[in-house]
Amino acid sequence: MTKDENIYITSFEFGTKKLNEGITYIELITHLDKMGKKPIGEFEKYFHVWFFMNFWVPDLTAHLSRESYSGVEDESKLISKDKTKAIITDKAYFEYQEFQILQHSRKDAKYAKRIAIISIFISAILTLVQIFQNS
Repeated sequence: MTKDENIYITSFEFGTKKLNEGITYIELITHLDKMGKKPIGEFEKYFHVWFFMNFWVPDLTAHLSRESYSGVEDESKLISKDKTKAIITDKAYFEYQEFQILQHSRKDAKYAKRIAIISIFISAILTLVQIFQNS
C-alpha cells in the first residue's frame, strides 16, 4: 500500500485482510489513525455511514443505503453498533478486487512501455551499426 492511497481503499484492504473475523468501526478508525488517515469533523459523520453501507452488521441493516439513511435517528443506531464485528459486503469486496486488478494492469502497462522503448532504442542502434558496416 502506498502512502497516497485514499481512506476508502485503506478501509477495504483492512476489511479484506480480516474477512473471516470481521472488524468493528472502532478497530477501523484506530487502524486509520495509526496511518494518519483518521476522518475528522463532518467527514467523520459521512465516513461512519459509509462504513455501515460497505460492511455488513447482521442485526443492523435492512441494509443502509444512501436513499434510506435518515440522519440523526439512524446515527444513534450506528453508534450502538460501533463495537459490533462487521464483514465487508460482497459489493465492496469486488470493488476492491477490481481496484487491485486495475492497479496491477497499470503497473504491467508501465513495464511494457519501458520494454518497448528499450526495444526501439536497441533496434535503432543495430540499424545504425549495420548501415556503417555496409558502408
